[in-house]
Amino acid sequence: MNKRIVLASNNKGKIKEFQEILSPLGYEVVPVGELISVYNVEETADTFERNASIKAVSAAQLTGLQAISDDSGLCIHGLGNRPGILSARSFGVKEDGYPVAFKRIWAEMAEKTPNDNSAHFECCIVVASPVGVVQTVAVGRVFGRIVQPARGEYGFGYDPIFVPDGYNQTFAEMDNNLKNTISHRANALKEFNSGFNSGMGLSATELT
Repeated sequence: MNKRIVLASNNKGKIKEFQEILSPLGYEVVPVGELISVYNVEETADTFERNASIKAVSAAQLTGLQAISDDSGLCIHGLGNRPGILSARSFGVKEDGYPVAFKRIWAEMAEKTPNDNSAHFECCIVVASPVGVVQTVAVGRVFGRIVQPARGEYGFGYDPIFVPDGYNQTFAEMDNNLKNTISHRANALKEFNSGFNSGMGLSATELT
């Protein structure tokens, strides 16, 4: 039996990672866009958890199914953990794309924190019941450093400028199997799956 759950995201990179990480654990991850024609939720909260909750609850209420969502971001320590929850909306990402955003990050780091390139990715997973009640929350982090220039063709977002501790490759240079073992999203999903298997307030829809 597979455990079916709706993913509250239209981000192709996230959809791919969720499916790659959760499918071997017995989950059928269904992108919300396959069930409803329009899904566009504003992330108006001030924490990863609250933003993830907004998305999961909305997707559950719209589909009538259990839904999972995440909110995640890059936290650069010398920049006060920016861009953080605004990772998809900072440094001109929406207007100019990630390569331009990378240049702006490097410039600000060179000015404000030339001797500290430490950073971490953070991911908060939230699962909502079919009636839109938050059932579980899981958090994952991976620590590392910002590098220049950008390297790698895989991944998405800030992956080309982040090297996790203990490795020499950026996330964008890594094989998906490796990244999906050590990433912030992988760590959060491991915690989520552990909570499900222990019966801690989570009961995914069973498909026979």
